[in-house]
Amino acid sequence: MKVAINSIHSRTLSVALAIGALTVLGAVAHADELDPITVSAPVVKVTGHDEATNAPIEQITVQARIAADAETLRNESGVVLLKDRVLEAAQKVCAAADPTLQEHGSCIRQAIKDVQPQIAAAIAQAKANSVQ
Repeated sequence: MKVAINSIHSRTLSVALAIGALTVLGAVAHADELDPITVSAPVVKVTGHDEATNAPIEQITVQARIAADAETLRNESGVVLLKDRVLEAAQKVCAAADPTLQEHGSCIRQAIKDVQPQIAAAIAQAKANSVQ
């Protein structure tokens, strides 16, 4: 009977180790996946007013999501490429947010400024993952 208990414990230990190994491998596989970077252009468009308070009814924000690739962010050219894509996205969201404006410079500058923490976090995560 003692042999059977040892056998059960051995199988349980083997299964637990196998599950643990798969969990670690799964974590490593997902470690290179970065959150997308979101570029936003906030715009308030008033479509009407609340009858009771006369407050504006609608606020619109235009967003674009940029996939960040951990492999390319591990070198300087990949970082430059990401920043170019952010600039392009900022231009597009600002133009879409208010197509009546001829010049969107301040909107683009603000959108790029707002996204800097996301870019820095993606670069740091990509470089940290390459060390593991």
